[in-house]
Amino acid sequence: GLSLRGPMRASKADRIDWGLADQLAARRKLQRLCPGSKIWIIGHSLGAMLTPNHRDLTGVSRVIGVASGIVHHSDHPWPYRAMALMFWFGLGPLATLACGYLPGRALRFGEDLPARAYWQWRRWCTSPDFYAADVAAGRLPAPAWEEDIPVRLLAFTDDGLIPPQCVARLGQAFGGVEPVVVTPKSGQRVGHLSAFARRSADLWPVILGD
Repeated sequence: GLSLRGPMRASKADRIDWGLADQLAARRKLQRLCPGSKIWIIGHSLGAMLTPNHRDLTGVSRVIGVASGIVHHSDHPWPYRAMALMFWFGLGPLATLACGYLPGRALRFGEDLPARAYWQWRRWCTSPDFYAADVAAGRLPAPAWEEDIPVRLLAFTDDGLIPPQCVARLGQAFGGVEPVVVTPKSGQRVGHLSAFARRSADLWPVILGD
């Protein structure tokens, strides 16, 4: 949270920085603070999406991905897809061009984002083959998963942002991991953002695999 220097429009950070370099820096810091401890990666959304592309997983003993997957805008169900199309092809690009960054808070689309992070995210979600293309172009290291590290991927049937089929695509990058598809109980709303909310506490043992 302290990495931003200067105005948001001057930031050069992108999502590969966050998914690869920042995660590695955080793990190394944790290893210095707690030497010898086993590390679990519990990643939500982007937090687990690039884990198969990591080259240094020293000390990691387990990976859990929650609502994390490789998504294209055509995967979204209606009416959520209409909002996604506006974000990628309408209001999002216009606002980013006008401001020099994505004013996510003002648009009620989440946090403000550096322009590079937004444009990269947009390309990923509007290009069906972005993952393979980024690997081929050298923007992403090719996935080379260490099979001795167990992986658990969770998908939720009411997640309109990253539906189960998107989580299954990420499972292929992990060497063929089949996702655990969870249907929330009657009256329970999990979606993309609420798996860690207190009202979803009954799902936490499912997430951990206990």
